[in-house]
Amino acid sequence: MILGFAASELCTRIQHAEPKVIIAASCGIEPCRIVNYINELNEAIALSTHKPSKCIVYQRKGIEIAELDPVRDMDWEEAIKNAEIAPCEPKGVLRPIGGHLAMLVYTIKTLYGLSQDDVWWATSDFGWVVGHSYMCYGPLVYGMTTVVYEGKPTTTPDPSSYYR
Repeated sequence: MILGFAASELCTRIQHAEPKVIIAASCGIEPCRIVNYINELNEAIALSTHKPSKCIVYQRKGIEIAELDPVRDMDWEEAIKNAEIAPCEPKGVLRPIGGHLAMLVYTIKTLYGLSQDDVWWATSDFGWVVGHSYMCYGPLVYGMTTVVYEGKPTTTPDPSSYYR
């Protein structure tokens, strides 16, 4: 979820994608407040004609713990623990991301001219495709070190934050 998305905007995306499962964090950090993602998610699902069967929630324990729906929601750590119980059995997960990862590595090498010894930092919001693609997947798949900073460039806590 992108910080600041209203439940109605999230509802539109849920109805369009018709996900079986939604993965979310319990909250996010904005310059002057903690954003409770689960309240927004619950409101969006209530508004939506499509209802996902499960929501997996990563509880940001040092910041805010969300109250989970016992029927629909599952704690991320519990989901991971259950997946590790039988590590030798196939889980039937399809990950159609090879082309996307190949494109990220290609653009990191050719457009940005980076090498595996470089340290990469992108300031995009992690919720946007550029954010998670170029802050996380691309650099890590290429073998680089990446830096992730949660906050806004102008006010977390002030514009000089990036330079400290």
